[in-house]
Amino acid sequence: MIRHYQNILIAVDSSDESMQAFRRGLSLAKKHQSRLTVAHVVEYRTLNRLVQYIPTIMETAGEQGKVLLNLYKAEAEGSGVDVQTVMETGAPKTIITKELTPEYGTDLIITGASGAGTVGRFIMGSVSTGIVRNARCDVLVVRNKDAGSDYKRIIIAIDGSKEAAHAFDKGIALAIEENAAVLITHVIDSVVLTSMEQHDTGLFIEMESYSEKMLEEYREKALNAGLEHVEAELHHGAPKVVIAEDLAKKYKADLIVVGASGLNTTERFFLGSVSEGIVHRADCDVLLARLLEEEE
Repeated sequence: MIRHYQNILIAVDSSDESMQAFRRGLSLAKKHQSRLTVAHVVEYRTLNRLVQYIPTIMETAGEQGKVLLNLYKAEAEGSGVDVQTVMETGAPKTIITKELTPEYGTDLIITGASGAGTVGRFIMGSVSTGIVRNARCDVLVVRNKDAGSDYKRIIIAIDGSKEAAHAFDKGIALAIEENAAVLITHVIDSVVLTSMEQHDTGLFIEMESYSEKMLEEYREKALNAGLEHVEAELHHGAPKVVIAEDLAKKYKADLIVVGASGLNTTERFFLGSVSEGIVHRADCDVLLARLLEEEE
Protein backbone atom coordinates (compact mmCIF):
# COMPACT_ATOMS: atom_id res chain seq x y z
CA MET A 1 0.00 0.00 0.00
CA ILE A 2 1.33 3.41 -0.99
CA ARG A 3 1.83 5.80 1.89
CA HIS A 4 0.48 9.30 1.68
CA TYR A 5 3.05 12.05 1.41
CA GLN A 6 4.24 12.81 4.92
CA ASN A 7 6.69 15.67 4.37
CA ILE A 8 6.03 18.09 1.52
CA LEU A 9 8.53 20.80 0.62
CA ILE A 10 7.44 23.65 -1.65
CA ALA A 11 10.15 25.67 -3.38
CA VAL A 12 8.91 29.25 -3.75
CA ASP A 13 9.91 32.53 -5.30
CA SER A 14 8.02 35.69 -6.23
CA SER A 15 6.48 34.35 -9.46
CA ASP A 16 2.86 33.50 -10.23
CA GLU A 17 3.97 29.94 -10.99
CA SER A 18 5.36 29.70 -7.48
CA MET A 19 2.03 30.75 -5.99
CA GLN A 20 0.31 28.05 -8.06
CA ALA A 21 2.80 25.49 -6.74
CA PHE A 22 2.20 26.67 -3.18
CA ARG A 23 -1.57 26.34 -3.47
CA ARG A 24 -1.30 22.87 -4.97
CA GLY A 25 1.01 21.90 -2.13
CA LEU A 26 -1.37 23.37 0.41
CA SER A 27 -4.22 21.33 -1.04
CA LEU A 28 -2.20 18.10 -0.93
CA ALA A 29 -0.93 18.79 2.58
CA LYS A 30 -4.51 19.16 3.84
CA LYS A 31 -5.61 15.91 2.19
CA HIS A 32 -2.56 13.94 3.31
CA GLN A 33 -2.26 15.65 6.69
CA SER A 34 1.36 16.23 5.75
CA ARG A 35 4.00 18.32 7.41
CA LEU A 36 4.58 21.30 5.13
CA THR A 37 7.81 23.21 4.60
CA VAL A 38 7.99 26.31 2.41
CA ALA A 39 11.55 26.91 1.24
CA HIS A 40 12.94 30.05 -0.27
CA VAL A 41 16.50 30.19 -1.61
CA VAL A 42 18.22 33.48 -2.39
CA GLU A 43 20.17 32.70 -5.54
CA TYR A 44 23.60 33.95 -4.57
CA ARG A 45 25.32 33.54 -7.94
CA THR A 46 22.88 35.75 -9.83
CA LEU A 47 22.78 38.44 -7.17
CA ASN A 48 26.54 38.49 -6.68
CA ARG A 49 26.96 39.65 -10.28
CA LEU A 50 24.83 42.69 -9.50
CA VAL A 51 26.44 43.75 -6.20
CA GLN A 52 28.81 46.19 -7.91
CA TYR A 53 25.80 47.97 -9.44
CA ILE A 54 23.42 47.62 -6.49
CA PRO A 55 25.47 47.23 -3.28
CA THR A 56 22.40 46.58 -1.14
CA ILE A 57 20.89 43.92 -3.38
CA MET A 58 21.69 40.99 -1.06
CA GLU A 59 20.12 42.72 1.90
CA THR A 60 17.09 43.70 -0.19
CA ALA A 61 16.66 40.14 -1.44
CA GLY A 62 16.80 38.85 2.12
CA GLU A 63 14.15 41.28 3.29
CA GLN A 64 11.92 40.46 0.34
CA GLY A 65 12.35 36.79 1.09
CA LYS A 66 11.21 37.22 4.69
CA VAL A 67 8.13 39.13 3.58
CA LEU A 68 7.31 36.48 0.98
CA LEU A 69 7.65 33.61 3.44
CA ASN A 70 5.48 35.39 5.98
CA LEU A 71 2.73 35.75 3.36
CA TYR A 72 2.90 32.04 2.49
CA LYS A 73 2.93 31.08 6.17
CA ALA A 74 -0.10 33.23 6.92
CA GLU A 75 -2.10 31.66 4.09
CA ALA A 76 -1.18 28.14 5.15
CA GLU A 77 -2.05 28.73 8.79
CA GLY A 78 -5.29 30.40 7.71
CA SER A 79 -6.15 27.16 5.91
CA GLY A 80 -5.48 25.12 9.02
CA VAL A 81 -2.17 23.66 7.82
CA ASP A 82 0.83 23.55 10.13
CA VAL A 83 3.76 25.02 8.21
CA GLN A 84 7.40 25.84 8.75
CA THR A 85 9.43 28.20 6.58
CA VAL A 86 13.11 28.23 5.77
CA MET A 87 15.30 30.67 3.85
CA GLU A 88 18.80 29.88 2.61
CA THR A 89 21.37 31.46 0.31
CA GLY A 90 23.12 29.56 -2.46
CA ALA A 91 22.31 27.51 -5.56
CA PRO A 92 18.60 26.65 -5.29
CA LYS A 93 18.72 23.27 -7.03
CA THR A 94 21.53 22.15 -4.71
CA ILE A 95 20.17 23.63 -1.49
CA ILE A 96 16.69 22.23 -2.09
CA THR A 97 17.60 18.72 -3.25
CA LYS A 98 20.85 18.01 -1.40
CA GLU A 99 20.40 19.87 1.89
CA LEU A 100 16.78 20.69 2.71
CA THR A 101 15.22 17.48 1.36
CA PRO A 102 17.20 15.14 3.65
CA GLU A 103 17.05 17.57 6.58
CA TYR A 104 13.25 17.64 6.56
CA GLY A 105 12.69 14.05 5.45
CA THR A 106 10.96 15.28 2.30
CA ASP A 107 9.09 12.74 0.19
CA LEU A 108 7.58 15.27 -2.24
CA ILE A 109 9.08 18.47 -3.64
CA ILE A 110 6.68 20.85 -5.37
CA THR A 111 7.90 23.56 -7.72
CA GLY A 112 6.49 25.82 -10.39
CA ALA A 113 7.43 25.03 -13.97
CA SER A 114 9.30 28.32 -14.21
CA GLY A 115 10.28 30.99 -11.75
CA ALA A 116 10.64 34.73 -11.54
CA GLY A 117 11.91 36.58 -14.60
CA THR A 118 15.48 37.80 -15.01
CA VAL A 119 14.87 41.19 -13.41
CA GLY A 120 12.90 39.74 -10.54
CA ARG A 121 15.05 36.68 -9.97
CA PHE A 122 15.96 37.61 -6.41
CA ILE A 123 14.78 34.39 -4.91
CA MET A 124 14.51 30.95 -6.45
CA GLY A 125 14.48 31.73 -10.13
CA SER A 126 13.70 29.11 -12.75
CA VAL A 127 15.30 26.03 -11.23
CA SER A 128 12.63 23.40 -11.82
CA THR A 129 14.85 21.52 -14.27
CA GLY A 130 17.65 21.36 -11.72
CA ILE A 131 15.25 20.07 -9.08
CA VAL A 132 13.87 17.42 -11.42
CA ARG A 133 17.36 16.21 -12.28
CA ASN A 134 18.81 16.22 -8.77
CA ALA A 135 15.96 15.24 -6.46
CA ARG A 136 15.97 11.85 -4.79
CA CYS A 137 12.25 11.91 -4.00
CA ASP A 138 9.04 12.56 -5.93
CA VAL A 139 8.74 15.94 -7.66
CA LEU A 140 5.52 17.66 -8.70
CA VAL A 141 6.00 20.35 -11.36
CA VAL A 142 2.98 22.66 -11.34
CA ARG A 143 1.60 24.46 -14.38
CA ASN A 144 -2.16 24.49 -13.75
CA LYS A 145 -3.44 27.97 -12.98
CA ASP A 146 -6.38 26.49 -11.09
CA ALA A 147 -4.05 24.91 -8.55
CA GLY A 148 -6.56 24.87 -5.73
CA SER A 149 -9.02 22.53 -7.43
CA ASP A 150 -8.97 18.73 -7.56
CA TYR A 151 -7.35 16.88 -10.44
CA LYS A 152 -10.05 15.60 -12.78
CA ARG A 153 -8.22 13.69 -15.53
CA ILE A 154 -4.92 11.94 -14.86
CA ILE A 155 -2.62 10.19 -17.34
CA ILE A 156 -0.34 7.51 -15.91
CA ALA A 157 2.52 6.45 -18.18
CA ILE A 158 3.87 2.93 -17.63
CA ASP A 159 6.63 0.70 -18.86
CA GLY A 160 8.25 -2.42 -17.46
CA SER A 161 10.37 -0.63 -14.85
CA LYS A 162 10.02 -0.60 -11.08
CA GLU A 163 9.78 3.18 -11.10
CA ALA A 164 6.87 3.06 -13.55
CA ALA A 165 5.08 0.61 -11.26
CA HIS A 166 5.78 2.97 -8.38
CA ALA A 167 4.42 5.87 -10.44
CA PHE A 168 1.30 3.85 -11.19
CA ASP A 169 0.68 3.28 -7.48
CA LYS A 170 1.17 6.97 -6.71
CA GLY A 171 -1.08 7.99 -9.59
CA ILE A 172 -3.86 5.63 -8.54
CA ALA A 173 -3.66 6.83 -4.92
CA LEU A 174 -4.00 10.43 -6.10
CA ALA A 175 -6.84 9.58 -8.47
CA ILE A 176 -8.78 7.96 -5.64
CA GLU A 177 -8.27 10.99 -3.41
CA GLU A 178 -9.24 13.41 -6.15
CA ASN A 179 -12.03 11.25 -7.60
CA ALA A 180 -10.35 11.61 -10.99
CA ALA A 181 -10.68 9.66 -14.23
CA VAL A 182 -7.50 7.84 -15.29
CA LEU A 183 -5.91 6.99 -18.63
CA ILE A 184 -3.15 4.39 -18.35
CA THR A 185 -0.89 4.54 -21.38
CA HIS A 186 2.07 2.65 -22.68
CA VAL A 187 4.07 4.01 -25.63
CA ILE A 188 6.26 1.82 -27.79
CA ASP A 189 9.15 3.95 -29.01
CA SER A 190 8.96 3.70 -32.81
CA VAL A 191 12.60 4.68 -33.29
CA VAL A 192 13.86 1.95 -30.96
CA LEU A 193 11.43 -0.57 -32.43
CA THR A 194 12.50 0.15 -36.01
CA SER A 195 16.19 -0.29 -35.20
CA MET A 196 15.57 -3.56 -33.37
CA GLU A 197 13.30 -5.00 -36.06
CA GLN A 198 16.31 -5.06 -38.37
CA HIS A 199 17.63 -7.87 -36.18
CA ASP A 200 14.35 -9.59 -35.27
CA THR A 201 11.31 -9.23 -37.52
CA GLY A 202 9.07 -10.92 -34.97
CA LEU A 203 9.85 -8.36 -32.30
CA PHE A 204 6.92 -6.10 -33.19
CA ILE A 205 4.36 -8.85 -32.62
CA GLU A 206 6.02 -9.87 -29.38
CA MET A 207 6.14 -6.30 -28.06
CA GLU A 208 2.53 -5.60 -29.04
CA SER A 209 1.36 -8.71 -27.21
CA TYR A 210 3.41 -7.96 -24.11
CA SER A 211 2.28 -4.33 -24.04
CA GLU A 212 -1.41 -5.12 -24.38
CA LYS A 213 -1.19 -7.73 -21.63
CA MET A 214 0.63 -5.33 -19.31
CA LEU A 215 -1.91 -2.57 -19.93
CA GLU A 216 -4.79 -4.89 -19.14
CA GLU A 217 -3.12 -5.99 -15.92
CA TYR A 218 -2.66 -2.38 -14.81
CA ARG A 219 -6.24 -1.53 -15.75
CA GLU A 220 -7.49 -4.41 -13.61
CA LYS A 221 -5.34 -3.19 -10.72
CA ALA A 222 -6.85 0.28 -11.01
CA LEU A 223 -10.38 -1.09 -11.04
CA ASN A 224 -9.66 -3.36 -8.09
CA ALA A 225 -8.30 -0.36 -6.18
CA GLY A 226 -11.74 1.25 -6.42
CA LEU A 227 -11.48 3.54 -9.42
CA GLU A 228 -14.55 3.64 -11.65
CA HIS A 229 -13.33 5.60 -14.67
CA VAL A 230 -10.26 3.86 -16.09
CA GLU A 231 -9.08 3.59 -19.68
CA ALA A 232 -5.97 1.92 -21.07
CA GLU A 233 -4.39 2.70 -24.43
CA LEU A 234 -1.36 1.48 -26.34
CA HIS A 235 0.40 3.97 -28.61
CA HIS A 236 3.47 4.18 -30.86
CA GLY A 237 5.80 7.08 -31.47
CA ALA A 238 8.15 9.30 -29.48
CA PRO A 239 6.95 8.79 -25.87
CA LYS A 240 7.65 12.33 -24.66
CA VAL A 241 5.66 13.77 -27.59
CA VAL A 242 2.81 11.26 -27.55
CA ILE A 243 2.29 11.52 -23.78
CA ALA A 244 2.96 15.20 -23.13
CA GLU A 245 1.38 16.67 -26.26
CA ASP A 246 -0.93 14.30 -28.13
CA LEU A 247 -2.57 12.39 -25.30
CA ALA A 248 -2.57 15.27 -22.80
CA LYS A 249 -4.45 17.43 -25.29
CA LYS A 250 -6.82 14.68 -26.42
CA TYR A 251 -7.59 13.57 -22.89
CA LYS A 252 -7.65 17.14 -21.47
CA ALA A 253 -5.35 15.96 -18.71
CA ASP A 254 -4.55 18.16 -15.75
CA LEU A 255 -1.88 15.79 -14.39
CA ILE A 256 0.61 13.35 -15.92
CA VAL A 257 2.25 10.80 -13.62
CA VAL A 258 5.47 9.16 -14.80
CA GLY A 259 8.45 7.36 -13.30
CA ALA A 260 11.44 9.64 -12.85
CA SER A 261 13.42 7.25 -15.02
CA GLY A 262 12.45 4.26 -17.08
CA LEU A 263 14.12 1.08 -18.19
CA ASN A 264 17.85 0.94 -18.68
CA THR A 265 19.42 1.36 -22.11
CA THR A 266 19.31 -2.30 -23.12
CA GLU A 267 15.72 -2.72 -21.92
CA ARG A 268 14.29 0.54 -23.22
CA PHE A 269 11.54 -0.97 -25.41
CA PHE A 270 8.67 1.11 -24.15
CA LEU A 271 8.58 4.36 -22.21
CA GLY A 272 12.27 4.70 -21.50
CA SER A 273 13.78 7.58 -19.63
CA VAL A 274 11.67 10.39 -21.08
CA SER A 275 10.41 11.99 -17.90
CA GLU A 276 12.37 15.20 -18.37
CA GLY A 277 11.05 15.54 -21.91
CA ILE A 278 7.50 15.21 -20.60
CA VAL A 279 8.12 17.89 -17.97
CA HIS A 280 9.35 20.33 -20.59
CA ARG A 281 6.60 19.65 -23.13
CA ALA A 282 3.48 19.21 -21.01
CA ASP A 283 1.01 22.06 -20.49
CA CYS A 284 -0.36 20.43 -17.34
CA ASP A 285 1.13 19.38 -14.01
CA VAL A 286 3.63 16.50 -14.02
CA LEU A 287 4.37 14.22 -11.07
CA LEU A 288 7.68 12.39 -11.33
CA ALA A 289 7.65 9.41 -8.99
CA ARG A 290 11.03 8.17 -7.83
CA LEU A 291 11.76 5.08 -5.78
CA LEU A 292 13.48 5.79 -2.50
CA GLU A 293 16.85 4.09 -2.11
CA GLU A 294 15.46 1.52 0.32
CA GLU A 295 12.73 0.60 -2.20
CA GLU A 296 15.03 0.14 -5.19
